Amino acid sequence: MREINLIQFQQLSTDYAVVLSIPYWLRHIDVSVYEYTGTITDTLEQKLIDCCEDLDADIAQVRQDLALSTTTILNAIAGIEPGESETERTIRVQREQISIAYFSGLL
Repeated sequence: MREINLIQFQQLSTDYAVVLSIPYWLRHIDVSVYEYTGTITDTLEQKLIDCCEDLDADIAQVRQDLALSTTTILNAIAGIEPGESETERTIRVQREQISIAYFSGLL
C-alpha cells in the first residue's frame, strides 16, 4: 500500500484523540503523530479581522462626516458662517439689521 495520509485537525479544540482500527491482515503499520507548535496564520480569519477593522474605520469616518454636516447645518440655521468668529458674526448681524432697517425706511 505504501501510502502516506496526512490528517490535519481544525482549530476547534486543543485536545484531540486518534483511534486507529487496523485490520488484522496488515502485519506492519507505522503511525507517526506530530504537533506543530509554530505560529498558525489562518488567512480567512485574518481577512475577516482586516474587514472588521476597515468597517470600523469607515464607520468612524461616516460618524465624523455626519457630525461635521450636522454642525454645518445647525450653523447655517443659526446664521453662522463657516470659520466666522463670534465677534465677526455679531458685526455681520448688526450690519444686516441696519441694512434691513434702512431698506424698510425707503419703503
